[in-house]
Amino acid sequence: MAQVCYGCAYGLTGLSPTLVPSEANIGDILGVCWECGVLGCYEHAERDATSGKWRCFTSIANALFDGSQQDQASAPPPPDAAQSFADSANFQARFPELALASEPARLRFRQNDRRLSRILENAGRPADYRALDLLADSLGVADFVIYGAAGFRPKYPTTTVPYERPPAPEQVARAVLISSLAEALGEGTYA
Repeated sequence: MAQVCYGCAYGLTGLSPTLVPSEANIGDILGVCWECGVLGCYEHAERDATSGKWRCFTSIANALFDGSQQDQASAPPPPDAAQSFADSANFQARFPELALASEPARLRFRQNDRRLSRILENAGRPADYRALDLLADSLGVADFVIYGAAGFRPKYPTTTVPYERPPAPEQVARAVLISSLAEALGEGTYA
């Protein structure tokens, strides 16, 4: 059985990292995501600069979203605190290449505070600065991975049936992201 990178298999947008192992080819498995256990190549996963753990981009987007839904002031740190993010600066320090690649999308989401506030209110979460930033980061990373960005385009897999259309980005988002993030991404993109 061949081993395939999760991001490559779904045709997710990948990075063009600055530091690539000399013998690595596109799609070569370099690690297993510490959170979800999927295989990842250097285009679809990054090593956490703080913990050294290999994490896929969808797990990072999901963790950012989860962080935006938690009230940091009243809740004790979760037992998996290394998986969560304290704030936007923490995300950018830990995953600099993904933060840089997703920056245009993250900034685009930050410009619409009302939309972000509505997503948080729908989840029963008060909209504070930290939550808004983490939500914008989460939506920005998810948007980059699913829809691509200038210079980066999704590489949806080719189908085995001739002339069959590749899956729509919305279908891919529902398949690879937690449902609440996929819904928020759809609301943030089209609402």
